[in-house]
Amino acid sequence: MLKSGEFHHYSYWCKNSTPSFIMIKYPSFEQLRYSGLNETYKSRLNGLVEHSLLHLYLHCSESSRYIPTQRRNEILVRHLKPKIKSPEYKGVKNELKRFIAIGRKQKGDLEQRLIEIKKIHENLDKETNDARNLFDLLENIKIKLKIDSRFINENEYRKSNFIYMYQSDIEKGFDSDGNQIKPLAMIVNPKKSASIIDIIKETGLYLVEEKEGEIILKSK
Repeated sequence: MLKSGEFHHYSYWCKNSTPSFIMIKYPSFEQLRYSGLNETYKSRLNGLVEHSLLHLYLHCSESSRYIPTQRRNEILVRHLKPKIKSPEYKGVKNELKRFIAIGRKQKGDLEQRLIEIKKIHENLDKETNDARNLFDLLENIKIKLKIDSRFINENEYRKSNFIYMYQSDIEKGFDSDGNQIKPLAMIVNPKKSASIIDIIKETGLYLVEEKEGEIILKSK
């Protein structure tokens, strides 16, 4: 995990993204508004935010080019829109609509808004969830082993320096609070699997097994 004051490393996921570190200052009224929400609502909202950012960054990693804000908005809106009708997200339906509205604005920056909410949550409540744990794990692997992460594209040649994950695992592997509810599969270069597993085990957060060329993560 990389945390130092108001800086947090998010943009490593997307090549050529700028800047590498993002500094965000938060107005006090925003913190007060968020801290006044009930714990269940905050948990649901934070789970939604964590899951959405994870979805975005795995999509971004599929391209070697910089992904502009408009395209990032499109990816996030497409991810969030079906959740409006889901009973699981009924409690955060209004926030979902606000997020989608931001993503559809000509000068909207939904990713930045999600990062702001994530940071506010971290400042007010230090509790973690499984979506954030995976986010931080992939970041740690990227830093230590120089191995990036991306979704599987069946028509694409798989490179040795990537961790490939199933989009369906990310979509269905977490509940609305960001808790992992299904095993997650990583397809990795067999020569690098031992090093990756060592980093995973260092977290103490997962039960790990190798199965048919995949690393399977199960939340403890």
